[in-house]
Amino acid sequence: MTKVYFNHWFFRLPFIKNSNYGGITLGSRILLKREVIAISPLLRHELIHIDQIKQHGAFRFYTRYLWEFLKLLCIHRDLTKAYLKIPFEVEAYAKQYNTRGVQLKELSLNVYEVIASPLVS
Repeated sequence: MTKVYFNHWFFRLPFIKNSNYGGITLGSRILLKREVIAISPLLRHELIHIDQIKQHGAFRFYTRYLWEFLKLLCIHRDLTKAYLKIPFEVEAYAKQYNTRGVQLKELSLNVYEVIASPLVS
């Protein structure tokens, strides 16, 4: 089950709150800085990461993600360039504008479950 958390406390942490990050995927949970509509590219982007985690396994996904980021950071010496060239991010950005719908079911205040998504099997 994939859960989506809007206005999550994670984005109030001092080293995160002024960042440009709008969301992060941790296992089968998507944490979003603010509430977004179900068809938003940001939510779709994070759902693609959920699919990548299912495909590769969590350990392999996060290990490869970190390795690629560090490798690209050494090459480009720029955080944004390194992040945007991580293969998982390249795929997520390329697919985030898929127009098929995502359906969410409200579980509690700011917490939703993804009940239908063409991006997550």
